[in-house]
Amino acid sequence: MSWKDDYPYLYELFAASDVQHRDNYFSRMDGFHSPQTVHGYRDWEVRFARLDSESRQNIIERAAPLVTRRDTANDRHWTALFETLNEVKGYNYLQDLGYCEVRFIPPTSHPTPDLRGSASVGDALLEVKTVNMSDENLATYGVVQTAHDGLPDGLKRKLESDYATACKQLRSIHVREPTRRICAFFISIDRQLAFARSNLQALIDFMASIENDCEIYHHSQHW
Repeated sequence: MSWKDDYPYLYELFAASDVQHRDNYFSRMDGFHSPQTVHGYRDWEVRFARLDSESRQNIIERAAPLVTRRDTANDRHWTALFETLNEVKGYNYLQDLGYCEVRFIPPTSHPTPDLRGSASVGDALLEVKTVNMSDENLATYGVVQTAHDGLPDGLKRKLESDYATACKQLRSIHVREPTRRICAFFISIDRQLAFARSNLQALIDFMASIENDCEIYHHSQHW
């Protein structure tokens, strides 16, 4: 068995990219992978399977050029790829909320939300915001970390700024009412913050404190 058989949707994304490029994210998929990595691939395969065919083609076309875009200068590697793929998580979240018709919103000349969902009770708009690990965290990669209790001011400013931007995007198009407007944060929390379990509640409390014009949904990869 090859990974083409195990992960057909991820392979479809790979096939749409420059498969010969040395920085292709999927270039070593047939090699050895840790159980954690395999679990991650399976999760993405399940997420892709929940997309309708049109939406799946949409995300593949937009993500394919990013499969080979590797940022080695800043040690962020394929961050741009996963920022786009996180829109699939947003799509799935709308499905989980009960919206049966979910579609990506085509880009326009001005910023708009990423997704729109429809249901008998009304519509929803959703904007995905990815918050990546800090430069400080990347600089200490491989070094033993100790727990840091409390959210840094820099992270709080980032969350506030992204939320304000998302609310503008969510209000940028005219839709029927009632419409839920949701900002979905997918957060790669710094490791030293994740080590202190109290920071999960701190994050929940902070998000609740800034939520006003639009709903906030947030998920961290460590919690």
